[in-house]
Amino acid sequence: MFLLIQLACLLCLALGILRPQFRGAAAQVLASSALAAGLLAALVGDQERTLELTHSFVAYVGNEIKDKQFPVETVVAPAAAMPMLWIGYALPWALWLWRRRPRPGTGSAPCHPFWLPLILAVSGCALALAWEKAAAPAELIRPFPFDRFLIPATFVGSLLLAQSCRSLLLTLCWLILLVTMCRLPLALFSTLASQRSWGTSLDIHSIVVFANPLVQQPLEVTAGSAQQFGWLIWGPQLFVLTSLYMLSFGGIAFAAVMFATHPKQEANYPSTR
Repeated sequence: MFLLIQLACLLCLALGILRPQFRGAAAQVLASSALAAGLLAALVGDQERTLELTHSFVAYVGNEIKDKQFPVETVVAPAAAMPMLWIGYALPWALWLWRRRPRPGTGSAPCHPFWLPLILAVSGCALALAWEKAAAPAELIRPFPFDRFLIPATFVGSLLLAQSCRSLLLTLCWLILLVTMCRLPLALFSTLASQRSWGTSLDIHSIVVFANPLVQQPLEVTAGSAQQFGWLIWGPQLFVLTSLYMLSFGGIAFAAVMFATHPKQEANYPSTR
């Protein structure tokens, strides 16, 4: 249930950013979810919740290379922390949507096609990390805790950039920068968390034996080494996942650019009358 509510709120937020006429309704949905979170925090009171955090990477399981969950830490936190963190995330976005909604006699305020999706992505990833430390319910953490926020943000960014740039090359250049900038804070945090043993699913300091997926061989590294960080942090975050996002959202950006420029091209066609 928590997962469905989360996805519904993120969908409303993305729709409100893209379509100004839906901002009022989206703001009400987010504000209502924040109110429900406040009631939940009051109901759970002083209860505590426990969460096992893991980091996923390929390793040998028996004689086969499979995706393995490496244990990182066990978190114990007040149950009220999770809904309170959602209030801190939902209310500012609800206020932003409400203030940017179209009003009689005034047009809708424009959205920055780069910085707004970046803020959407970074704030969502920060919430996911905070939820991990708050021992949020497992369905809010696993699987893909960060992609749940990065996918809507990148989708919004690809459409806004296409509408603003109206050039495929320029749109793709900005989109590459956006995707990289969305992943860069995760890579930096993961590096610091691993060096200082902060925990969360981005802390990989204890993972020293895993598999090399390129040559299908076991690999053992030194904790805190550049080799460990390269295989488990920098490579996945800044190359593999970035490339996958560009393959997916580059096509969406291409279609959006074609759609945005089609009326302009039609207007330049000579009349047949």
